Amino acid sequence: MSIPSKKNQKQIKREKTKKLKTAVMAVSAELRDSLFDILIGAERIEYGGAEVFLVNKEQIHALIELEKRGSKQMQRFDISEADADFTGKTFSIINKDRKSFAVDYKFYMRVTPLILTDEEKVRKRILSEMGIWANIQRKGLREALSSGEFSEDEANRMKRETEVLIEEETAKLREIIENFDEYEVVVTNYETSPAYPTIYYNDKQGKKHIKHLSIKMPNILWYEDKEHPREHRKDANIVQFIRSATKVANMVYFKPKASQ
Repeated sequence: MSIPSKKNQKQIKREKTKKLKTAVMAVSAELRDSLFDILIGAERIEYGGAEVFLVNKEQIHALIELEKRGSKQMQRFDISEADADFTGKTFSIINKDRKSFAVDYKFYMRVTPLILTDEEKVRKRILSEMGIWANIQRKGLREALSSGEFSEDEANRMKRETEVLIEEETAKLREIIENFDEYEVVVTNYETSPAYPTIYYNDKQGKKHIKHLSIKMPNILWYEDKEHPREHRKDANIVQFIRSATKVANMVYFKPKASQ
């Protein structure tokens, strides 16, 4: 029995994937129809690109059963549930506990940035940041030049300017490493970290919950009461530090330590 060539193996794999996607989409369509039948009468809310439905006890129980049915149907296919676009998953239940409905809720855009202040971790990250930031600059330049909009002289000038900038930023990072005890240093992507639509809610036992919302599929919240949502405290410390510090490369912020 002959072994298919690499080209034929790729073709076979593509055909198998196509058939699998077709089957998954058929199951997804069936589940989606059932989903929206259950959601008739539910309050619909849009926030930050996410869609949220507030459902009652009967609806949440029906949705939990629908989710189980969908999961059982998907087990027929050799796929992972990690990719919602491919698995046919059609909705996300926020609070699955049958005894833990929400009594109040609040939506907000949540930023979960990287913030490093531990000296050892900061030192290691600065060393890696040198290469990471330089690669980002060079990649951006290559993408810009690939458009063909620049002359050879302009392209050479842009390359020189990029390398000069990389040398200058790298020198600053080396200065920080070599004189670390003289500076307060924080590594953070606070200013560039994306914000995600998030829900904060309290259940009937008074327990607090915070969850990111999906923007790929409807989010389901079992909600049985109407209370005023509680306010959240914003983290002002990192913002204050960023405003008073000098930024180097992509995520390194530093300032001289206050004299004792």
